[in-house]
Amino acid sequence: MTRASGIDLKVRSLIVFINVMIFLALLSGSHAGLSFVYVFLAQLFISITICLYYRKNISIYLMNGIYSLLTAVTISIVIISYALSVIKKGESSVTSEMRMVFIMVNFIFAFSFYYLMCEIRSVELLFISLPVGITYIAIYYFVDYNFNLNTLIVENVSNLPFAFNRRLLDMYCIFSIIYASYLYLFRRKKCSFVFGGLYVINVAFIFWVGGRGSILSTSIALIFLITAMNRKKLLDAIEIVKFAVLTILGLALAFPISIFTWNGLYRFKQLFSSLGEKSLDKISNGRLDIWLDAIRNIKEAFWFGHGPDSYREIGSFGFFQPHNFILQYFIEFGVIGTSLIIILISLSLIKGVVFSLKVSNNKNLPTVLLFVSIVLGYLIQGLVDGVFYWSVTTMLVTIGLVGIVATVDKGNKEGNNLF
Repeated sequence: MTRASGIDLKVRSLIVFINVMIFLALLSGSHAGLSFVYVFLAQLFISITICLYYRKNISIYLMNGIYSLLTAVTISIVIISYALSVIKKGESSVTSEMRMVFIMVNFIFAFSFYYLMCEIRSVELLFISLPVGITYIAIYYFVDYNFNLNTLIVENVSNLPFAFNRRLLDMYCIFSIIYASYLYLFRRKKCSFVFGGLYVINVAFIFWVGGRGSILSTSIALIFLITAMNRKKLLDAIEIVKFAVLTILGLALAFPISIFTWNGLYRFKQLFSSLGEKSLDKISNGRLDIWLDAIRNIKEAFWFGHGPDSYREIGSFGFFQPHNFILQYFIEFGVIGTSLIIILISLSLIKGVVFSLKVSNNKNLPTVLLFVSIVLGYLIQGLVDGVFYWSVTTMLVTIGLVGIVATVDKGNKEGNNLF
């Protein structure tokens, strides 16, 4: 076996591992604790595997100095926040310890995944199990509801098979829909029928699940992606029209299966019919009260926060997180930790945007725009939901951010150093 073939074998095996990890993550959501344990172990396994495969090049994990420095300081602040919370309460919390460790492992996974992204030639199949997994869940729900007398898919429940909260499913769809659109528009034309079918089913599913925030976030991210691709002359008008037809087909598919009041089409109808009749807080499902409650708690531990996973204990409404990632981090890690995390996110996003603005012919441009669109969708959704709290969605956000940094770095090596 040649060295090149050995490298290809390692990359291919890691692509398989990533896809298995993502697919099983989608199915592990029936219980929050189970999902946490699975994602924790899966990220640890992937990180160790990459480290063993490329142990001679371990220095690459550092990405570059600024990311390494910010990561080290952020982890230190997380530990300090946890220690101060223990001192204040006089006891430790298992959930706080679990979240602290998960955040550390997530950072390790980020650096490991960066190396994998630098090694692979294309992301064409790297996340294919995500839209495939959503399609599997959609088909399962259709069969279960129509042919299972004891189905759990009913009107007055928030949990569904594979998801202790149906909002998780539409958060997954943000990534899967954007990725499926990327595959359909820019990858193997001979597989366009398959990729187009995955896109249609995923669009129908996000409307069926009914998360208005996720639908809005995904729409904005898709508009950004298509507009950016068109301005860079990567798409022509005919391709955009075909894509629009597929989107309309997905919406049409959602119509006959939207039979509950929590389905997307009904929820939008209720939203528009209640405008002017309900307060903004009721329209937002009580989020304004939750955010005000979070802000009051922030003042009590402004600099270092109340510690990891603290909102579930100090919040007044019984939620695990305050449905806003900025408030969530303020409560957990204070202004210092939150500032560091926001800087890390902003650096990655700005890096992708600057690269996209200055480059036209680089082969990595579509992939950079893919990851920027995914992160944009999750940032918008994170303002109204717990994207940055739940384990699977945190992993998907991390993949998006690292994908930007690694792909831009590859593009800069192959062309002009633009950032």
